[in-house]
Amino acid sequence: TRYPKVEAVVTPLLETLTGSFSGALWLLLAAVCVVLAIASANVANLLLVRGASRERELGIRMAMGAGRARIARQLVLEAFVIAVAGAGFGTVAAHWGLRGLLLLRPEALPRADETGVDLTVLLFAAGVTLVATIGAALVPMWRAVRQDATSALRGDRGGLAAAGAMRAVAVFEVALALMLVVGAGLLIRAFAERAGTDRGFASEELVTAELQIPAAKYQHLTLLAFADRVLERVNALPGVSSSVVVHLAPAKGSAAGIIGPPLIEGQSEDEARQNPMANLEFVQEDYFRTLGIPLLRGRLFTTSDRGSQNRVAVVSRSFEERFWPEDTAVGKRFGNGTTQRPYTTIVGVTENVRYRELDPWLEVYYPAGQSFGEGGPGFFFGRELMVRTGLDASSLAPALRTLIGELDPDVTLGRIAGVGTVLDTELARPRFQAVVLAVFAAAALLLAAIGIYGVMATLASARAREMGLRLALGSSPSRAVATLWRAGISMSAMGIAIGIVGAAVTTRYLESLLFEVSPLDARSFLGAIAFLTLTAVIAAYVPARRAARVDPAILLRHE
Repeated sequence: TRYPKVEAVVTPLLETLTGSFSGALWLLLAAVCVVLAIASANVANLLLVRGASRERELGIRMAMGAGRARIARQLVLEAFVIAVAGAGFGTVAAHWGLRGLLLLRPEALPRADETGVDLTVLLFAAGVTLVATIGAALVPMWRAVRQDATSALRGDRGGLAAAGAMRAVAVFEVALALMLVVGAGLLIRAFAERAGTDRGFASEELVTAELQIPAAKYQHLTLLAFADRVLERVNALPGVSSSVVVHLAPAKGSAAGIIGPPLIEGQSEDEARQNPMANLEFVQEDYFRTLGIPLLRGRLFTTSDRGSQNRVAVVSRSFEERFWPEDTAVGKRFGNGTTQRPYTTIVGVTENVRYRELDPWLEVYYPAGQSFGEGGPGFFFGRELMVRTGLDASSLAPALRTLIGELDPDVTLGRIAGVGTVLDTELARPRFQAVVLAVFAAAALLLAAIGIYGVMATLASARAREMGLRLALGSSPSRAVATLWRAGISMSAMGIAIGIVGAAVTTRYLESLLFEVSPLDARSFLGAIAFLTLTAVIAAYVPARRAARVDPAILLRHE
C-alpha cells in the first residue's frame, strides 16, 4: 500500500471530550499559580515590614524570657488569621468571579454546567491559601527568631534590612508579572489574527441550516436528487438569491470532513508519500456562487459534469502553488491518493478558502455525484443547507421548516443560524483564553505595583533620617527623590530582565494555542515590557515623591 506506516491510536474518552481544551485549562492553572505566587510574595513583604516595625517589641519579649519557639508560634498564628480572612474574602470573590467568567465560556467547553464553587473546591482553596500564607510568613519568622535580643532592642537597621529582603521579593514579583503579561499579549495577538483572517468566502447574508436526514432513506445519488428538489423550492422563496446543500457547516474542522492525499500524474511513489492531505468536497453547481468563492482560472462545474465519463475537479490556488508553482493547474491531472487511475483533470482554480477551519488546507472540489472508482454510483454527502439571502436566520427559519416538511416529513431541520454567528462561535475559545489570561495579567500588574510601592515606602521610611539630613544640608527635593527613585527603577529593571528570560523559555508551551503568531513575538514582548516599566515608574515615584515633601525638621526631630 502507499501508506504502510499508518497506525491506530486509542484515545481515552475523557481526553476525547476535553482534549481541545486541555491546553487552555493547563494555561489557566499556570496563570492562577503565577498570581498566587505574586500575592504570596506581597504577603511576605507585608509581614517583613510588620516584623521590622516590631523588632524592638520582639526584642523586649525575648529579653523578658520569651523563647524563640513561642515567638515563632505567635507569628504563625498571626499568619493563620490573615489566611482565614483572605480565604473568606476570596470565597466571595471566587463565587462572583466564576459567574462572570462562565458568561464568556465557549459553547463547547466540556462540563461547563458542572463548574462551581463546591465543598471540594473550597477545601482545596483553603488548603492552598493556608500553605501559601504560612509559606510567605517563613522568611519574616526566620528573621525574627534568629535575631539577637540586644541588637533588636537597638532597632537601628531593621527597616533597611527588611527593605533589602523586600527588594528581592519584588524582583521576583516583577519577573512573574512580566511572564504573565507576555502570555496574555500573545493570546490577544493570536485572537486578533484569527478574527481578522480572510476566510476566502462571503459569510455576510449567508444562512446555514442543518438537515437531519435519515441515512437509511437517502444515500449519495438519492440524497443528491432530494437536495436538488430542496434547492428548487428554496430558490423560489422571496429574498433568496441562491442556495446549495453542502456536507458540513463552516468551522466544523477538517477532521470532521473527507480528506485525502493527491497523487499527481508523473509522481513516483516516494514523491507521492510527501504530498500533504487535502480537503475533498463534493459540491453542487451553485456551490461557488452561493458561498462567493472567486474563480481565478478555468471554469466551474455544470450539470453536464455529473454524468460525464471525464472525471474533473476544481482546486484551490494553494493546491496549484504547491504542485505547479510556475505553471497553471488547469489541464493537469491527479489521482485520488489510492490509485492512479482514473485520473482527474483539473478544469478550474479558485481562491483559497478557510471553510472548515482557520488553519490553511489544500482544497479539491469534485462535482456532486462523481465517484472515485471506475464507474459505480457517485458520491454526495450533503447534510447542511446554505442559503444566500437578505433575510436574517430567524425570519427565514419558518419558511424553511415548512418547505422541508412538505418535501419529506422524515427530514427535519436542526440549528438555523447566520454563518457570521457560526464563525464567531469558532472564535469563542481563543477569546475566552485571551480574556481570562488578560484578567490574570492585570491582577499580576496590580500586585506587582503594590509590591514595588511597598518596597519604596519601606525604603523611604528606613532612610528618613538620611533624607532629612540631605534636605537640611541643601539638597533639592528632586535629587532626594531621584536617589530613591533610581533604587526602585533598578530593582524593577532587574525583575524585567529576569522575566524576559523566563518568558522566552515558557512561551513555547503556548505554541499550540497561538495562530499566526510566534511564541517570541517581538510586539508582545515589547508591549509587556512597556506596561511593566510604566507600572514600575509610577509605583516607585509616588512614595519617593511623598517622602521628599516631608519637612526636614520633622524627619530630624527625634535626633
